[in-house]
Amino acid sequence: EAMASELRDLGYEVEENIGLGNLHLDLSVHHPEHQGERVGIDLMNYLSIPDPMTREVYLPRFWARMGWTILRVTPGMWRDEKQEVLELIEQTITRG
Repeated sequence: EAMASELRDLGYEVEENIGLGNLHLDLSVHHPEHQGERVGIDLMNYLSIPDPMTREVYLPRFWARMGWTILRVTPGMWRDEKQEVLELIEQTITRG
């Protein structure tokens, strides 16, 4: 995956496919200097959940209760706004 590779090149530690079934995140990202902040990036999983209540309410609440900050990044966002997405990830990790 292009995003995982680029994040690793920038010094982030990245794990792919965290969780099970609908309760999974495409990427888990953290920086060695900011170990406390757990950021999950939902790429394709978000797009595959047809029920809006599950997609917009239940899953975000589940991950928040588990201590995660979730960022949703669509393939189009990554393609068209890569620098802004990388800045958002950095801001999210460093504010924790």
